[in-house]
Amino acid sequence: MPTESKKKKTINSRAKGAVGEREFAKLLRKHGYEAERGCQHSGGKDSPDVKTNMPGIHWEVKRTDRLRLHDALNQSQTDAGEEEMAVVAYRKNRSNWIVIQPFEEWIELYKAWEEKELKNEKNKSKDSGKSDHRRSIGVQRSCR
Repeated sequence: MPTESKKKKTINSRAKGAVGEREFAKLLRKHGYEAERGCQHSGGKDSPDVKTNMPGIHWEVKRTDRLRLHDALNQSQTDAGEEEMAVVAYRKNRSNWIVIQPFEEWIELYKAWEEKELKNEKNKSKDSGKSDHRRSIGVQRSCR
């Protein structure tokens, strides 16, 4: 009796993309945000891959093993326009989700986080009468 070859289960890229969008929306909901798959009929700021209650973010979701990173980011930037941050959520098979965004947008987020942390640190030092010198240690240059 001939052995049957195992049929590899294939899924077309559009269906895999839709599955990824639903999966990412579920992940955002798990973290307390409202999220649902968007309508991808036209592209642009009114049709992100995942609609959320996170103002100012345009999600481009990619669920593929081979991401064309710059193409995905360019698509997100084009669709986001000037008023939203372009963010790519990406996951390949058997891997965790990662988030990719342009440096200029990331550094603005970091600066806002850092400002909040410094304010919290200042308030803590007022309350305790001690200052925290963790940020004043400086960076030594070891590579020239």
